Amino acid sequence: MIKQYWEKFSFKDLSQKEKIQLLVGGVTIAFLFLFLAVWLPLHYIKSDLESEVKSQRELIMWMQQNAPLLKSAGQPVNDTKSAQDIFSSIEATFKSQPELFNNIVITRNSETKATISFNNVPFDDLLKQLIQMKKQLKVEIDEIQVNKLEKSGLVEGRVVLLSSH
Repeated sequence: MIKQYWEKFSFKDLSQKEKIQLLVGGVTIAFLFLFLAVWLPLHYIKSDLESEVKSQRELIMWMQQNAPLLKSAGQPVNDTKSAQDIFSSIEATFKSQPELFNNIVITRNSETKATISFNNVPFDDLLKQLIQMKKQLKVEIDEIQVNKLEKSGLVEGRVVLLSSH
């Protein structure tokens, strides 16, 4: 039935008003298709990329500001304290400042390794504490993983400290 109707249909048989209505409808459908299938996805991609670039720029600025502290954390040191003393000192150091380091868990991995896991910790204070421990306790940073959190200046992650004894 539709096939028979379609065969009889001719654009020439339409009135001028009907031709204009079909043209306006076709242009409207084409515009909606371009808007929904092309422009809108590209707009969302552009917006996502702009926010990613902004967060990367903030991270770069933050890293540049803290570069001197990061460099000083990599200086080699040696001492003769026992491993037990060092890990007890690490634990005492973080527990002495509970307002800053209340979300820290210290796990002893072996006689010479300890893992410090942290969450919602101020990065600057954590870095200063690690540098201070490195100088005073003569421990090395074996591994470090730090993730920036949404709230400015706070980080989460873990540090594996290695006693050189």
